[in-house]
Amino acid sequence: MTGLMNAVYQALKGMPCAVSRAWPQAAQGLPAVTFSLLDCQGGSAGLARAQIRVSARAALPEEADALAVQAAGVLEPLGLRLSGAKDEAEADTGAFLKILVLEGMAWDGLPQKLRLSVMDSGAWVPVAGLQDASFTAGERTYRDVRPLSADMPIYAAGEPRPAALKVTAQPDPSDPGQRAISQAFQSGTKVNWRLEGGGYTQSGFGLVAALSGSALGFSAQIMITG
Repeated sequence: MTGLMNAVYQALKGMPCAVSRAWPQAAQGLPAVTFSLLDCQGGSAGLARAQIRVSARAALPEEADALAVQAAGVLEPLGLRLSGAKDEAEADTGAFLKILVLEGMAWDGLPQKLRLSVMDSGAWVPVAGLQDASFTAGERTYRDVRPLSADMPIYAAGEPRPAALKVTAQPDPSDPGQRAISQAFQSGTKVNWRLEGGGYTQSGFGLVAALSGSALGFSAQIMITG
């Protein structure tokens, strides 16, 4: 995770305050920001999901709020998105704290921002506000068709169920990418998709089998057919 933490530091160090990792060894003046690795699910190689804790420390709660907003903004290009926040105060100094928890993906220890695009009128258009993307595996069932005289099972393959790409995004009815997915769902036509930010760029096409587009969120499930 060294690469991830270095990327976080490089993003935060341009802020107009002291920046340090975890717990500084010397007292810091106000305002200040500290960050640490809160959790990591996965290893140093391949895909991992990480949580970063950012603490904004200031003399006034409004200053801590402003620092927290700025910190979240500079970390967004790394694919880190806000998943939780809370207020605290230091009993010994009276300083106000805004604690942020940000989540994102890393590949081989480096931050990765997922980007989804779909084909619309012959051109790739990004899907705005992408929050998460995941794949469900394709499945095929097997049926035991052995006769009564057979001792060992004889399996016959059933019809396969295609893999699927599931995505969630912040709702934006004016976004061309989200609109293209919605139109493909309504018309029952295939949509070409391209996902960047994992181990490699993956693309394909499929049918939009499920869609939820409302003021509370946008989500879609694309049944991959090719």
